[in-house]
Amino acid sequence: MPPLGFALAQLHGVYVLAQNAQGLVLVDMHAAHERITYERLKAAQSGQGLQSQSLLVPCHRGQRAGGRLADREIDTLAQLGLAIDRIGPEALAVRAVPALLREADIERLVRDLLADLAVDGTTGG
Repeated sequence: MPPLGFALAQLHGVYVLAQNAQGLVLVDMHAAHERITYERLKAAQSGQGLQSQSLLVPCHRGQRAGGRLADREIDTLAQLGLAIDRIGPEALAVRAVPALLREADIERLVRDLLADLAVDGTTGG
């Protein structure tokens, strides 16, 4: 039986009610999706490595984007499947993202990764 069990119902379009060996489990669908994506990224990184998806139109991020930090962590970001160029003092252009995250909010992803790097020196992986 899967750890979260088997889905019984969806509640308010936000939660899944599931049953496992211990009883009922209430699962936040958004958090579950993020966790599944995270586990896929970890598996891909430990396997053949993360595959990148080039963006047809680069995603630009400005105003306190963390240009110096992005420059310093370019290798770390590349290992995560991100191709980022500094296009101004604090402006970035994201040219490629991990293929598993091609539908993600790229600006938020980059902002969160840079924040983790700035505070912890790691992306939490």
